[in-house]
Amino acid sequence: MSTRLDTRSSRMTETDHPLVQRYLRRLRRAAADLPAGTRNELLDNVQAHLAETTAEADEAGVRTALDELGTPEEVAAAARAETEPRSSGDRLYDIATVFILFAGGFAVPVLGWIAGVVMLWNGPRWTRGEKILGTAALPVAIIIPAAAFLSSLLVPSSSAPTVLGPVLLIGLAVVAIGLVAVFVHLLRAAARVRT
Repeated sequence: MSTRLDTRSSRMTETDHPLVQRYLRRLRRAAADLPAGTRNELLDNVQAHLAETTAEADEAGVRTALDELGTPEEVAAAARAETEPRSSGDRLYDIATVFILFAGGFAVPVLGWIAGVVMLWNGPRWTRGEKILGTAALPVAIIIPAAAFLSSLLVPSSSAPTVLGPVLLIGLAVVAIGLVAVFVHLLRAAARVRT
C-alpha cells in the first residue's frame, strides 16, 4: 500500500505542469461514469505516460504530448468503448449513420443531412476530428460543383461551352472521390474502434 502511495506521490511531482494538471482534471470528469477500477487504471496509465513524456519538456513539448493523447473526452470514450459489451446493433448503427449522413441529404434535402450529423455526433466510435470531417463533407461536396458552375458563368459566353463541360466534370469527379473517401474512412474508423 505504501509503495503504491509513494509511486503516486512521485508521479504527482513529475506531472505538476498546469496544462497536465488541467488535462488530468478534465479526464477525471470525463471518466467519472467508468467503473472505479477501469477509471483508476486509466488515470494511472495516462498520468504515468504524461510524467514520462513531459518530464523535461518545455511548454510546447507538453502541449504536443497532450495533443498526441487526444482530448480527455476522446480518451475516456475509448476506454468506455473497451469496457462496454459490443452489441450487434453497433455495426448497423455505424453503417446507418454514414449512409444517412451522405444519402439523407439527397433523399430529404437538409433534414436528411441534419439527421446524419446528429447520429454521427452521438456515435461513440468517432473522434472529434472525424465528426467534423463527416459534418463538413456534404456541404463542401455541394459547394465545389456550385463554385465551378458559377465560375464558368464568369467566363465570356463565346468560350463558356468549351470550359463549362470539363470544369464541371473535374469538380464532380473530385466531389465523388472525396465523398467516397470520407465514407470509407468513417466506416473503417468505427470498425477499428469496435474491434
